[in-house]
Amino acid sequence: MAVGSERRSFHVRYAGVNGSVRDRAVDALESTYRVTTVAGVDSTADLLADDVDCLVLAAGATAESQSVVDCLESVAAARPDVPIVPFVSRSELTGNSPEWVRALLRASVDDVVYRDAGSEPGTDAPRRLRDRIDAVYEASISDAGETVLEVARSLMGAAHDEVDIEIEWGLESVGRRLDADRSLVFEYDGDDERLVPTHSWFARPESTDSEPEPLPAASFPGFEEAIRAFDVHAVPAGTDAETATGTVGESAIDLGAEEGLEIPEGFIGDLGAAAGIRGGTDRGSPDCSRDPHPYLEERDLDALLAVPIVVDWELTGVLAVAGRQCRPWPEQLRRQLRTLGELVGYRLERRQRRRELVSQNERLEQFASVVSHDLRNPLNVISGSAELVSETGDDAYLDDVIDAADRMEAMIDDLLTLARDGVRVGDTEPVALESVVRDAWDDVATDGATLELEPDDLPTLEADRGRLRQALENLIRNAVEHNGDAVSIRVEEIEEGFALEDDGVGIPEDRREQIFEEGYTGDGGTGLGLSIVDRIVSAHGWSVSVTDGDEGGARFEITTE
Repeated sequence: MAVGSERRSFHVRYAGVNGSVRDRAVDALESTYRVTTVAGVDSTADLLADDVDCLVLAAGATAESQSVVDCLESVAAARPDVPIVPFVSRSELTGNSPEWVRALLRASVDDVVYRDAGSEPGTDAPRRLRDRIDAVYEASISDAGETVLEVARSLMGAAHDEVDIEIEWGLESVGRRLDADRSLVFEYDGDDERLVPTHSWFARPESTDSEPEPLPAASFPGFEEAIRAFDVHAVPAGTDAETATGTVGESAIDLGAEEGLEIPEGFIGDLGAAAGIRGGTDRGSPDCSRDPHPYLEERDLDALLAVPIVVDWELTGVLAVAGRQCRPWPEQLRRQLRTLGELVGYRLERRQRRRELVSQNERLEQFASVVSHDLRNPLNVISGSAELVSETGDDAYLDDVIDAADRMEAMIDDLLTLARDGVRVGDTEPVALESVVRDAWDDVATDGATLELEPDDLPTLEADRGRLRQALENLIRNAVEHNGDAVSIRVEEIEEGFALEDDGVGIPEDRREQIFEEGYTGDGGTGLGLSIVDRIVSAHGWSVSVTDGDEGGARFEITTE
């Protein structure tokens, strides 16, 4: 049988007395698996190490102070994830049938292999033992794929409002299957070169870092070397070791076995009793002795598998699984998690596109509402005034026509802003507030109005210059439209941002929450200007509020920190 190097990482511990039986069994196994031996131990801790993937329990495994039955029960209680294969003689089992049967069933052993001759004519006991370990190993490998497949199916079938829940469940399922410490999904923010955690699972929720925060992409292990190039990054880096990842099934105790029943070889395995969930660990890879990456060291992690999340040839995030025990990451698992990562990326992208579509539909509804209702008012003014001019010949009515047309023009500009792409913020840069205020002032009809600035006191902001200018234009236009040409407007720095204040009539306190709603307007407004201001401010991650000015007018405070 050609032995893949992946099996060399599967740790089989043989517990039993020294002698020819043990030597022959170990010889049969160690050509395929990593095998260690113990004998006569006093405690379960001495019998099992954290990296044991399968326990072969033979005579003499424990000291005289502990029976084999007690040993079985203590192992099952301490490490229910480890499959147990008793390697015994028929006399050892049948001589203690009732007690042995109860212990075997309670421990959910993987199978019993008799070392007596004659169990299977033409085969020897070590060969049968190796065949049983092969079956345990194969089941463990296939089960990891089943877990990923189950998560993938669930995620594909999830409704849009269930995607987050399914991703969190998937991270937990994969994390537990791999005996990991944590599993996370990061969104890649290419503008700020950050990784922003969006979903996570922690085996120990009480961990001090169980609420991960955004971090510079370059500080994440392997980001520059592998992730950015759409490659998988693993710590340790070796790819020549496959990791056992567990099987799960129902306990044979539920089958109601009777006391005194002899357990035939292969019986428990044929029933499908399994060994719970387990995760493999490193088997002594040289990489494990290397100094860990700062990201891992700070979190007391020794193993990491990070796969890029790529959508339409664009890096959108990272799926990561990490553990506290150094372990190899099999190539098969890397491929499976990479596929899962791509599915996560596409589902998140699809959900985002759906949200954008909903947002676009909302803007279209707003557009239709204003076109069908709000634009009708100035049109009626124009129509009525034109009739009066025609009937009376009095050109004074043309002023009303001009005013209504101006209002329609402003309303159309606002509608186009909402209908095109809302108020998304593009690339940001350091922007001198004074310069943007003056540009906005020049773009608004402010005949008779005055602007007060203290250039040395105005801050420099990280902003989308065009959108910030648009917000300031709407604030200035709002002040002029509601207070007349003689209004005075002052822009000044405040502790956490800046404020724009006028000396007009102000805004009644009971209307201050309504003024940012779409469609709400006082006399002469479009009902959209302050709504656009609110959206632009929010898109920057800022906030806007309105209060009384020093001279009784309206004061808009924009908090940028």
